Amino acid sequence: MKKIFIFILLLLLLILSILRLYNGSDTNPPNSTFWVNDNLKIFLYFNNDSIYKIYGKLYNEDINDYIEIMSMYCRDDKIISIHGIFPMTSSLFEGTRRYRKNRFSISVTNSNVSFIKTGDVIVFNQADDLPEWALDVEEKIAEHYFGENDNTIEPIFISSCEYLEALSLDEIVGSYGRNVIFERFHHGHHSGKINEIKGRFTTIEINTREDALKALTSVRDIMNIESFSYAVEKDERYTHQNVFILTQVYNGIEVFNGIFKIFVTDTGIPTSVNGVYINIVDLNTTPTNSMQQARDIFNIEDVSWVEETKLVIYEIGKDDVRLCWFFNVDSMNPKDIRWIFIDAHNREKVMDSIMVN
Repeated sequence: MKKIFIFILLLLLLILSILRLYNGSDTNPPNSTFWVNDNLKIFLYFNNDSIYKIYGKLYNEDINDYIEIMSMYCRDDKIISIHGIFPMTSSLFEGTRRYRKNRFSISVTNSNVSFIKTGDVIVFNQADDLPEWALDVEEKIAEHYFGENDNTIEPIFISSCEYLEALSLDEIVGSYGRNVIFERFHHGHHSGKINEIKGRFTTIEINTREDALKALTSVRDIMNIESFSYAVEKDERYTHQNVFILTQVYNGIEVFNGIFKIFVTDTGIPTSVNGVYINIVDLNTTPTNSMQQARDIFNIEDVSWVEETKLVIYEIGKDDVRLCWFFNVDSMNPKDIRWIFIDAHNREKVMDSIMVN
């Protein structure tokens, strides 16, 4: 009788093991393993026991092209959310995940793309070697985030003989009325110098990028502008007026926060200017450390990613201007969205600012 009981018990355990294998397991896939779905062109790389990285390519039948993806967010032991990049999108689809030996699947519970339906099961198989399309995607993502990109900006230059007459406060008020307002605040702080003029501030009309730069020379004394090397673009987001954005450039490198905005009516009449000029003296603009060396300085959460990197000139404080690698860190968690600046010469983290709305 005892032998029969032991036999039945072992048989039940065997049946339960088989059912568990068939229905999937809560056990996570092994670390440092690749999983591939060739139909949708997605590959996954599992890098630890609970949070995962995803890199891949998802063919979008609606646009007859690929959505490139680099984000997989696990809210708990089962739910998984796939997001796209280039450009970043909201969740493409969500589902419950299941793992068993050599097989990983996602049962779709919600989809925001027409070619993946709720109820679909997307199956990934473990791969020792990545297919060619996956290698191409991995290389492109690595280049986008960590490549040594050319960050130089082509500015507009005007010679001193093209400068307009520098106007004084009294001359602007006398010419354009006492309703002109001069502000000495920048980002909510009293700056001690004028950073905004509300009202007409120049003698010319502004219709082109060159006009915008020339107009800025009218207020060079008032706003303490010492040089005029700027990248100028028209902000197309505005429909009821024209807005020109002038970004300060030094030796071909963007000066972070060295920006002026000029607002203009549809007929070319300037209505306001605001911004800050950053004084730079003999700054070495050849980085000693690469972008990747700067990236190695800091860590980010597994649900975060580096959305943008570039070489910039950054003003730390009064008379302290540095050449920095700038990292714009995005995240599924709003509290982890950050701007990070690493000194390109000594690798000092000079700023790590949480960008919470």
